[in-house]
Amino acid sequence: MNRLFYSLLVASFVALVSFGCAPSDTTDSDATPPEASTGEDSTADAHPDHATMLCGKCGNEKGSEACCAESAEACADCGMHKGSALCCKGLSADAAGKDICTGCGVAVEAGEHHHCDETAEKCEKCGLNVGSAGCCKLES
Repeated sequence: MNRLFYSLLVASFVALVSFGCAPSDTTDSDATPPEASTGEDSTADAHPDHATMLCGKCGNEKGSEACCAESAEACADCGMHKGSALCCKGLSADAAGKDICTGCGVAVEAGEHHHCDETAEKCEKCGLNVGSAGCCKLES
């Protein structure tokens, strides 16, 4: 009996790892459609291949070794890590402390999931969403 229980437990674990815990693709009638989303889904397919999130605290790529490294030198002008992607970029006050998506330029609260809105109007100069926090401020 014990062997059967452990076999089922292992099989359940393998199934969870294989298929994940993601919700199904069916939508609830009360759910907000993705087009009206405020940037809350950060699945890997939500970003263009080159897009990453830049940390709103230090300015480096989220999850990198440089992200929020205590040994990094802070910029005297902006407070970000000196030489980081967001150092001295002049982000607006409402983007302060928020992560910035390099795929669309949208500012997202730290820890929130994000999905680039592919229907948003793109800036002719930089290619990011017009009016986004990173528009014409991030190097492409």
